[in-house]
Amino acid sequence: MVALLVLSCAATFRGVVDTGPPVRLLAPAGPSVRLVLEGDHTALGRLDGFSVDASGPRLLGRIWVRNWTVVAAEDGSAPYVGPLRVTGQKLMVEDAGSGQIVEVVGAEGLAAHADLRVLVVGYVVAPQVVQVMRWELLEAR
Repeated sequence: MVALLVLSCAATFRGVVDTGPPVRLLAPAGPSVRLVLEGDHTALGRLDGFSVDASGPRLLGRIWVRNWTVVAAEDGSAPYVGPLRVTGQKLMVEDAGSGQIVEVVGAEGLAAHADLRVLVVGYVVAPQVVQVMRWELLEAR
């Protein structure tokens, strides 16, 4: 029996998510790369049009995603991504990108997802306060 050893390099790519199918990362220069999403990383496949950094082993024109970060929403704005915290009547997102805790307002139904990772797109209405235009649940209970 002959064993075949295939080595792959871990790499990080930045591009725009195209949910396809298949889910691909469209690079600003160069060919697209197909994303293999498993486990907690499947949420990336719902972020059509978002700019992301995705990293993981690359083999045969595919990236087996092990880590990813949202860089920009479809409109170019910086989204807020992190665990949702409920403090009294306030909803707070611990934004992984900036390290800041921001209050989110106007997000119908979001409070039901306390302690789960969410993505929030909106605009700043006051210091550390974001008016939500759109939100997405990025993990399940």
